[in-house]
Amino acid sequence: MPKKIIISILCFGGFSIVSISQKLPEIIKQTYTDSLNRYYHNMHLPAYFFIGTSADNNPSQQSQSGNQVKNTQLPFYFKTEGRNIIHLYENEKNKEIVADYVVYVDGKAPKSNLTINAASKFTTKDKVYFGKGATIKIAVKDDISGVDKTYISLNGEDFKQWLGEIVLNEEGDYFLKYFSCDRVGNIEKVKTINLSIDFTPPKSRLKVIGLADGNIISAKTKLQLVAEENLLSIGKTYYKIDNGTRLASADGNIPITQLQDGNHHLEYFTEDNTNGRESVQFFDFYLDKNSPIVITDVLGDRFIVNEKIYFSGRTKLKFTAVDNKSGVEDIFYSLDGKAFTKYSDPFYMPTKAGVYAIRYYAFDKMGNQGAGNPNKKIEEYKHNGGVIYVDLTGPTLKNEFIGHYYKKDGQTYISSKTLIKFSGQDPESGLQKITFRFDSLLDETTYSLPFSLPKENYGKVDFYGYDNVNNRNVGRLNLQIDNDAPEINYSFNLSSTGNKNGVDIYPSGVAINLSTSDSKTGVSFSMYSINGEPEKLLKSTISGFEKNKLYKIKIRSVDHLANKAIVEIVFKTF
Repeated sequence: MPKKIIISILCFGGFSIVSISQKLPEIIKQTYTDSLNRYYHNMHLPAYFFIGTSADNNPSQQSQSGNQVKNTQLPFYFKTEGRNIIHLYENEKNKEIVADYVVYVDGKAPKSNLTINAASKFTTKDKVYFGKGATIKIAVKDDISGVDKTYISLNGEDFKQWLGEIVLNEEGDYFLKYFSCDRVGNIEKVKTINLSIDFTPPKSRLKVIGLADGNIISAKTKLQLVAEENLLSIGKTYYKIDNGTRLASADGNIPITQLQDGNHHLEYFTEDNTNGRESVQFFDFYLDKNSPIVITDVLGDRFIVNEKIYFSGRTKLKFTAVDNKSGVEDIFYSLDGKAFTKYSDPFYMPTKAGVYAIRYYAFDKMGNQGAGNPNKKIEEYKHNGGVIYVDLTGPTLKNEFIGHYYKKDGQTYISSKTLIKFSGQDPESGLQKITFRFDSLLDETTYSLPFSLPKENYGKVDFYGYDNVNNRNVGRLNLQIDNDAPEINYSFNLSSTGNKNGVDIYPSGVAINLSTSDSKTGVSFSMYSINGEPEKLLKSTISGFEKNKLYKIKIRSVDHLANKAIVEIVFKTF
């Protein structure tokens, strides 16, 4: 029975990237099978041979040399370009070929040829010039696997796939890069070409060199006219400022230092030797020669009393600079002779008494330096700190209760009649005011006189003390209103035997059990009185009553906020 042997070739592709300091597309070294089922293999890729009993089972990898089968992974590299034939022998002795496998090996990159067709062409020592209708065409040839793609880059842009001829309709210098790759990933070396498209008459270009912001320039800025050359030689360039005389520019530079601060109008044009003169060009500009003005301001809390000035820790010095045209670039300041520092935000004033010299100046966007005085480049701000006091702490606060109050388990109990009093003192700038608010409401109320809580459900009172430079301290009271009197409970140990004229009748041996309670502050004391006699401390049991006598017992219980309850017990004995 004939043997069926299936051999497969495995190759591993890899990325090939051409690096010439520009990003190129990633092109993979690979294999390729054309429409006629011909297999093309990249010469730079390894090949591996496998054997199996069917086309879809997992083949066993074999060595490429030796008399014995070895499961080793040794790569095989083709050495010959073009058509390669792999012969399969049934045995080593008779060399009878049972199968041939054709592999097309390709190790050479395609060859690209770029041509440019135009109506005119002019070559100088350094560059080739083309006229209108310049068209780029690229012809590519590959001898084995065939051309896959061609890529082109114009003026340093990313490479894009070449899809057909390109017409260069815009003037300027062009730097072209191009290359091609074949179907198995061989990459051609990048080719370059420099060219220029030029088909207009001469033209002048104004260069603004130095500080400029739009059409605003400084006295140090240079205006330079440059004649943009075409294929023909350049003649002369002329200019005129405002209503002055038209002058020829020898080196292209236009003097402006003699001009005054303000708006100006420049006209210029160029003539060539044959094609005439370009249209007159215009440039309107503003020459900024004035320096910025710097304004100082002290920000924050200040309070003067008894010829003393109090500053808080929040007091700062602020610089504001204004410029008539280009705008302020930077402000610099120096404190007490130290190095100048770039100003960004208001900074805190010195906290020690003494005379402090703060020097400052500003630059505008055109480099003009000053602080407002035309005769001085740097202004000085003298700050006399001899009578300055820095107050960094808020007032000391105190609260009092006018009337009954009671503290229990970290809670303060008051009645609706109890008044709350606040006070405070500040030994530095002095107390300005005290405010308060209930249960963290948003609005603060200025304190003036002692007050009571307006509602029983107000549990917290926050109060604030402000000094005259707005330093603040905070206090909080956790309060609960108690307007409820204690409860008095009593009971007879014997039952009534009757009632006469609305009065219950009990045996003389009866006893009265008594108790009092208060749910919030608790009972402070309880008293009782029998038939108008002086009060005594309440006992839990009252007994020892005489026979045939009318009794009126008055019981009074008071809690810690002086809320009181009174109960009267009336009965008769027999």
